[in-house]
Amino acid sequence: MKYALPWCSALIFLQVFLQPSLAAEPVGKVISAKTAVYSEGSQGKKELSASDPVFFLDRLSTDATGTGEFEFSDGTKLALGPSGSLVVDQFVLKNRTTFSKFGVDATKGAFRWISGHSPSLAYNIKTPVGTMGIRGTGLDCTTIDGVTHCVLLNGAAKFCTGSDCRELTSSGDYISSDGNRISPKMDVRTAFKNKQQAAAIFPFLDNPCLVSREFQVEGSNLLSDKTYADPHPVPMADVPPEYVPSQKSNHGVGACGAAFNNPSNALAVAAGLGGLAAVAAAHGSVNEGRKPISPQ
Repeated sequence: MKYALPWCSALIFLQVFLQPSLAAEPVGKVISAKTAVYSEGSQGKKELSASDPVFFLDRLSTDATGTGEFEFSDGTKLALGPSGSLVVDQFVLKNRTTFSKFGVDATKGAFRWISGHSPSLAYNIKTPVGTMGIRGTGLDCTTIDGVTHCVLLNGAAKFCTGSDCRELTSSGDYISSDGNRISPKMDVRTAFKNKQQAAAIFPFLDNPCLVSREFQVEGSNLLSDKTYADPHPVPMADVPPEYVPSQKSNHGVGACGAAFNNPSNALAVAAGLGGLAAVAAAHGSVNEGRKPISPQ
């Protein structure tokens, strides 16, 4: 026992004095911040700009037209859409470029996740209605009005609400959950009534130009070539001009051009998203899409 006390003292020293210094180390950085993107945590609350550090337990948020892009220590990339909010709530470094544990708690809004170099088991994504494990994955998720919607871009993922789980294994696999049950797995290109409804739920998926090229990964243009055969779509006259899809899609990966490079154009697209969501809600289509979808 006389030898145990020094070891205990050493452990207490390590926990008390070393952990705070680790917590003060950045876990990532801002790649891009459009309009207004914020962090709130141990460093206080501040508006973010490109290259600003991101810390463990920071709450990252955007205003109604804001879009933030972040890269973490292992290369994981995350884009946060308008009126979004999430917290980096799990963080254990294996080495300087790999996590043994890394997770986020996404409370509202849309985000895109692109896995980095850490082992698949290191990652965990929480939403208000369920959790997700991912394997080499790109995915888009949105939480709105108490419902979480997720679509797999590439890789694989498993979404669970309690003991009820769905495996997403193919590009375009889509589910939604209200916390009580998970919808059947469907293809996102046929799950919604029309493209406007899908766009209001998945802004990055509808318009890749909302994010920079490094976020335009395989599967990120799933909606660009889909024609919805809805007899009563949202009237295009009511949709902001910036958001009307071209007959010849130019929303493919790498095709954003001036829309992304010109900040005023990018802002117009982001502002158009808010208008589109309001239009779709007025026509009742988005409210239908926010509930778990039953098989057709």
